[in-house]
Amino acid sequence: MLTEAKLVKHDIFSFVDQALQTDPRVAELEFGLQSKTDRIAAIKKEVILPRLQGGIAFGPAPGLQSTVNAQGDSISVWDFTKLGPYFGTEINFAQPLNVGQLLTGIDAAQADYEQTKWDIRYKKVHQSLEYQQMYYGYLLSVEMLKLAADAEKQLERAEEAIEDALDDDVEGVSQNDLLTLRAGSYQVAKGQAEAQKGYAKAKSAMYFALNLEIQDSLELADSLLLPRTEIVPPLDTLRLWLRAESPELKRLKAGLSAKSSLVELEKAKLGPEFFVFGSFKYAKSWAGDRKGKSRDVFSEDPINTLSGSLGLGLRYKLNVWHTAEKVRQSKTDLRQLQMLEKYAASGLELQLEDYYHEYLESQTRLEAVQKSLRATDAMLKGAAMSFDLDPSNPKALLNAYVANMNMQKDYYFEVYRYNMAVAKLMTHLGLLLQDYLPYLN
Repeated sequence: MLTEAKLVKHDIFSFVDQALQTDPRVAELEFGLQSKTDRIAAIKKEVILPRLQGGIAFGPAPGLQSTVNAQGDSISVWDFTKLGPYFGTEINFAQPLNVGQLLTGIDAAQADYEQTKWDIRYKKVHQSLEYQQMYYGYLLSVEMLKLAADAEKQLERAEEAIEDALDDDVEGVSQNDLLTLRAGSYQVAKGQAEAQKGYAKAKSAMYFALNLEIQDSLELADSLLLPRTEIVPPLDTLRLWLRAESPELKRLKAGLSAKSSLVELEKAKLGPEFFVFGSFKYAKSWAGDRKGKSRDVFSEDPINTLSGSLGLGLRYKLNVWHTAEKVRQSKTDLRQLQMLEKYAASGLELQLEDYYHEYLESQTRLEAVQKSLRATDAMLKGAAMSFDLDPSNPKALLNAYVANMNMQKDYYFEVYRYNMAVAKLMTHLGLLLQDYLPYLN
């Protein structure tokens, strides 16, 4: 059964947000965070009577029969021909009293949760970059498709103009001009094929990201590939944003907290463990001595038991060298992270400078290609006016048109490069796309 086709409209913000919501990889990351939450809850519950065992038994019990042994002593022996009901229960419990270890363990688990949370944030931010690349890549493929279609139309018009000039015996126009023009049709056809391939690939990626069906229609708010309008602040401001928002730095901070708690937890295990313990046992049988008659059918039986215990326990691990080795390993892991902390921020700032200079370069190139595009537009208009007045030089018009088409192509690729340079810069800061506006306004 075919599903009903639907029309989907998105701008860059809604597209990235929707793609992140439908991406199964992001959902898998969220489940990983939930497992850390469950672990914290499990630690808290594990210390509540970690040993609490109980058992209940029902069944028949044999009676007792008095007899005389070889020495003439009267003794009681089991009489399995006389059975009666039996009930028994036993409960054992132990409750640790080392509250400090519990709190340290919870702190370690909480820090591990924070570390996982920022790790997920880091991956979502980079996933957002991938979707921005997908969005602008789709717009770029649409522009290339338009250019290819326009090139084909212009080629046909130029061919018709040269044929008319040949028919009118215009001086300066020869058959070689027509053949040269037709020889260039291969490049136009090649460009069309590449544009169609790029468009189909970009469209498939968009549909997959949004979990759309083939019959669904996708409409973007942006009909043209234009430069992004966000204002990128100076490098010094970006450094402050990096230290405030970077998920890598926050993940490192949470990791240091987790390792510190683990060191303290292993140290605590070097000491004794205190606990409260207790037990209760009760057994009752109603199968007594039935050799003689008795008015009390519930007479007590020798197997009846009622006992219990309650006390304060102390347990100490004698192989302290094993625990001491764990403490040493934990301290080593902590020192390793502390060494990383010393250069992590400066290393990220150096990478930030690289992305910032890449942004400045793309900005400069975009401004330059815009000037060149305006120049080729003017050249094309001049060549077209000259051809209308004097069609004897079609090569000048064709060369001007080819230069303009190539410059349009370069322009759109520079716009794409500039938009992605901004996206990479903000991604390195740790900002999702929807987080841009509060910082840039």
